[in-house]
Amino acid sequence: MQLPDLIVSESLRSLIKQAAEEFGYPAPSDEHIEQLIQTFSTREDSCLFFTEHGFLAGFITTGHILLPNIKTALEVAWYVHPEHRNKMEGGRLYKMFEEWAKENEAVYLFQGIKTRDSKKVSEIHLRKL
Repeated sequence: MQLPDLIVSESLRSLIKQAAEEFGYPAPSDEHIEQLIQTFSTREDSCLFFTEHGFLAGFITTGHILLPNIKTALEVAWYVHPEHRNKMEGGRLYKMFEEWAKENEAVYLFQGIKTRDSKKVSEIHLRKL
């Protein structure tokens, strides 16, 4: 689901905190989480989708260093609770993001993959829509 069409639930806040902890980032404050939610849910060039067990945030830019002047959708954060991975939850979130990107006339999807065992992005995926 995309915000702000729904009330932000405690489960989304909890998922954001879990993602930060799993990937070794400092615990975000409640105020910081609210800022993130507001930014990604109210700007026309940004999106925030979430389900009961995961979320995906992204934005559209024409200023990416690898793709200057080309409308590109960038995934910023994509997280699924460990107990719900490999059960289509992540795929549903990605499909919502992909559809949003197409509706907003993005030419490419760009994402960096970081696993919890990695201290940095281990894979970069670029796909033409």
